[in-house]
Amino acid sequence: MFVPWDHEHEVNPLTGEASFVERLYYVEAADIARLREEARATSVQAVSAYLWKKLAAVVSSSASIAKSDTAARRCSMGYWVDLRWRVRSPDFCRALRSYVGNATTYVEREEPADAVLKKPLGEVAAMVREVAAKLPAARSASVSAARCPPPPAALLAPALAGPPPCW
Repeated sequence: MFVPWDHEHEVNPLTGEASFVERLYYVEAADIARLREEARATSVQAVSAYLWKKLAAVVSSSASIAKSDTAARRCSMGYWVDLRWRVRSPDFCRALRSYVGNATTYVEREEPADAVLKKPLGEVAAMVREVAAKLPAARSASVSAARCPPPPAALLAPALAGPPPCW
């Protein structure tokens, strides 16, 4: 499932543009199922946790970052959150049905790379889950890409299982 990383393609954050390597990975369904089972999480949470641990390993083992520089030895993961899954107001749902743009926000969590590495996959997946679950209503409501006034916080609710109510 994981392709070994060679140092020739390691990204240097100071010269990132010059050393950027784009890759597309295909992950077998059985591998995702194994990650889900190990993490006791959704597919997205399990794969995100796996990737976060791999990125933390790169940051932690980077020879270019001094061991004493704890601020630089941090690792963050960001996630796009689909706000359509969180909207529960019938009026706002009607408005979203005719809106063709994005209704998303970006959330991020940063942790010391060594702390991410020490945690089992399930705990890292729980950290991923917490990022979106603790999404403040004010932040959720700011749908700047929509170019419309944000909905009142009362219109937003935690996501429920099943298809989004606005579709």
